[in-house]
Amino acid sequence: MSKSDIANPFESDTLESWLQIEKVIPDYNIHKLYIKVDYFYAHIDESSRMQSGIDYEGTFVHPFDVETKTYGRPISVLPYTEPTSSGYAGSGQSIPYDFLGTTEDGWLFFVLSIEPGFSIQMVQSDGQKILHRNIYLDHKKNLFYTFNLSNKGVLSALLIQADKAVVDWWRTDNLIQSVMGNHE
Repeated sequence: MSKSDIANPFESDTLESWLQIEKVIPDYNIHKLYIKVDYFYAHIDESSRMQSGIDYEGTFVHPFDVETKTYGRPISVLPYTEPTSSGYAGSGQSIPYDFLGTTEDGWLFFVLSIEPGFSIQMVQSDGQKILHRNIYLDHKKNLFYTFNLSNKGVLSALLIQADKAVVDWWRTDNLIQSVMGNHE
């Protein structure tokens, strides 16, 4: 497996594009790896027609079967859209989530720090269902944080504050079961 083996769905003859492998996570049940890849395009300044930066284009998780050495159908991961301060309706900056891990029952978890805390995105490994939840935490209190995801879907965070360490946790397995029970 090499970076050149990963498909680039945003490849173009007119614009240069790049991919960045953010994380590789193993499946709990079978010999499969989930490879999270962020894709970027060259940003062309309209007035000068010169490259003036790089724009985020999208994210896919590529399932890789270790035994057959083949890639499965890529799973699209929606970005978080941060509203711009310009006040234009529908405009915003797209930011890719960080890949947190996977659960035994096939959910992929992503996390992103946002102003009121963290945005969590949960994606079924077949891409059919996507859930979003926010975790509200005061960033000003925390000097350092790290998340952990159990194989059953319990999300925990170690929060280091000036005078103490705090462990917080959330049962996402119940959330997923209630949503799946209401929609199936």
